[in-house]
Amino acid sequence: MTGTPTYSKTKGELWKLAPLLVPVGMMLAGIGHTVRTSLAPGLIAYEAALAQPGLFQNLLFSLYVAGVSTLLSVSIGTVLAYLIRRLPGVYRGRAVGFLIPLILPHIAVGLLILLWFSQSGLISSVFEYVGASGGFRSPLFRGDGIGLILGYVYKSTPFVLILVFPILRRIPDGYIQTGRMLGASEFRCFRQVVLPRLLPGVFSVSIIIFVYSFGSYDLPYVLGESRPRMISLYLYRLYFSRPIGERPIAAAMLVLILLCGAALVLMYAMAVRGVEERERRL
Repeated sequence: MTGTPTYSKTKGELWKLAPLLVPVGMMLAGIGHTVRTSLAPGLIAYEAALAQPGLFQNLLFSLYVAGVSTLLSVSIGTVLAYLIRRLPGVYRGRAVGFLIPLILPHIAVGLLILLWFSQSGLISSVFEYVGASGGFRSPLFRGDGIGLILGYVYKSTPFVLILVFPILRRIPDGYIQTGRMLGASEFRCFRQVVLPRLLPGVFSVSIIIFVYSFGSYDLPYVLGESRPRMISLYLYRLYFSRPIGERPIAAAMLVLILLCGAALVLMYAMAVRGVEERERRL
């Protein structure tokens, strides 16, 4: 008799998680199908995947774009969150304008970047109107990924802001005020008092942004160069533009990238554990 209510309560709580099982189940099914496809011809697909021309160039380019955009997004978003936290309460609500990019799809962000920074975009038109010497040289499609980085930074910075700001609110103002009373500058207070307590949250949002930027397809489809390509475009064309017999090669590449992502998550978990241990000693 005593065990029945507990069992019913546990069963009811599990039913609440049922909506989450659908996307998780679909994801696991997709991973299983990819692994099975990659192993269909044995390990030959993995050998062929590693021998594909341009693979490592595209992989390094993707890591560069994802790394730079993550670093810029996290840095700008964290500083913005700190500056907004230091504002008087009456002005904080007006900072909601920084969150507008959150509601825009990545495709829309790509089109905005094109509208502003393309060779025939708004900035180029302004240069032409004022008669600026030399005109405007578009930073897009030059092979250095600047357009992609601009798009990811514009889209991801509000995401950093909205996740870091609640952590900042939990830091007592007395810590910063004490540092200022002891003669520390605003920058030193931020670096030695605020930043160590933000690092676990910053690490979390960094890994989310990096993994998404590394593997996303929508923004590279609009702003990506033909050479070098983001790895998502490279794999898409390898899977759909080659004979169907070569699909195990694309599946093998996906499995290898998944393993790299899992390694990054493991490194992240180890880094966060170290940061949390240091934070406890503060």
